[in-house]
Amino acid sequence: MQLTKAQWYAKIKTMVPSWVWAKEAYVQAYFQALAQAVAESQVMVQDHVDDTRILVANLGVLDTHGGERRVDRLTEEIDADYRLRVQNLFNQSNVPDLILFINKVLVAGTARIQEDFDSTPFLDREYFCNRAALFLSLPATNTFSVVVDKQTHAPFSYCDREYFADREDFIGTAESLDRVFTLILKIVGDNKALGTMYRIIELLE
Repeated sequence: MQLTKAQWYAKIKTMVPSWVWAKEAYVQAYFQALAQAVAESQVMVQDHVDDTRILVANLGVLDTHGGERRVDRLTEEIDADYRLRVQNLFNQSNVPDLILFINKVLVAGTARIQEDFDSTPFLDREYFCNRAALFLSLPATNTFSVVVDKQTHAPFSYCDREYFADREDFIGTAESLDRVFTLILKIVGDNKALGTMYRIIELLE
């Protein structure tokens, strides 16, 4: 817990003999200065402690954390996205963890990963007329697909009678966010198993 200058001053007064304060007017300035120095030192110490934590580290130190883990910041990448990539280190061949990592940067829906050797399911009851099933005409060895929903922000409010024809409230976009796919490419490229290829597929609906 960080203390203020006044709190440190009161605390310091209890640490010295009472006779020192017989002429408090003479020593007050000295101990006030000491209290200020201790308070500032505590703030500096807390800043250094915070810099050891990826989720609260300052800009320059956050990039240092990324450099130590060989995770470079992308051009114009915001801190929130960069912190996620620096924080997440896991087994490169662990598909469930990779999906969880990708899901953190999506703005809509969830991701799934399908390996090419499992891309031609038989038309049983599970896959019959299932738009989520992925069929590849030319599956490749050691290749997988990352399938994501369309990455568009949903409007903040629907066009009902309350908001009809109101440009301020009906705010959405029909274009997918390039930032999301840039992050997916970086995440998969940095964390996939070596020697494997991949593709990213965005569902139209």
